[in-house]
Amino acid sequence: CHQISGVAQLRFNLFRWGTGRFYIGGAGEYAYTFSGDLEIDGPAVQGQLGYNSRHFDICVYYKQFLDYDGPEFSVYEYDYYYNSYYPSYYQIDDKFRAGIQMTFYF
Repeated sequence: CHQISGVAQLRFNLFRWGTGRFYIGGAGEYAYTFSGDLEIDGPAVQGQLGYNSRHFDICVYYKQFLDYDGPEFSVYEYDYYYNSYYPSYYQIDDKFRAGIQMTFYF
């Protein structure tokens, strides 16, 4: 499985501290996933709050997927009326991510 993403970011500096600056930013992303056939994951938007200095960049982000429904899985449930098992399909609601992004400059 391979993924290619196109990202556009916009950051606004809030204030300087030491040799770096704190910023608030936003990003838009469109991702393609290759796994046999081409699957389009769709667009995502992201909010960022971070610190950028000469040697590193660290930010906390929250990403919201706009068109992604999440993976589908099936389980077998028992039907007491027919006395048999049947598959039920469910969708995982997996539309957001929160995390920390770090970049080091050499």
